[in-house]
Amino acid sequence: MTVGGTLLTVHRYRTEVPAGFQRISFTRDISRKGIGFAERDGVPSAVIPQDVMALVGKKIYVKGFMYPGSRENYITQFVLCKDNGQCCFGGEPALQDMIGIQLQDDNTTDFTPTLVGVAGTLELNENYQGGKVEPLYLLKAEQVAEALTSL
Repeated sequence: MTVGGTLLTVHRYRTEVPAGFQRISFTRDISRKGIGFAERDGVPSAVIPQDVMALVGKKIYVKGFMYPGSRENYITQFVLCKDNGQCCFGGEPALQDMIGIQLQDDNTTDFTPTLVGVAGTLELNENYQGGKVEPLYLLKAEQVAEALTSL
């Protein structure tokens, strides 16, 4: 059973990313990079790490948890968080720990507390105002599905 389980996990890991998308680790490739702030013309603005800026405009696949919103069904947009916040007693996620997901082509999804994988094109939120649970990163999602592995 151990060998069979390991082979199944390896197969799922290799096949869960849709063709044409690059697997990205939310924690390692986005969250740990942080977000800086600098003042420009007297107005504070976000400073995006160069490594993350290199991903903007690219088709990526990232895993995370849906931040509970007001809807549970037929969701067209939601906030994806790097973790489910259980270790931190909930609360609002840090700016670098969330990505706004906007489903494309009239697609919808339902809320799930389990790990999900999202495939889409990474963008910056050009209208970012610094509000509560307002993501700076956006993902124009082509696919949202329960993650096949936790890796």
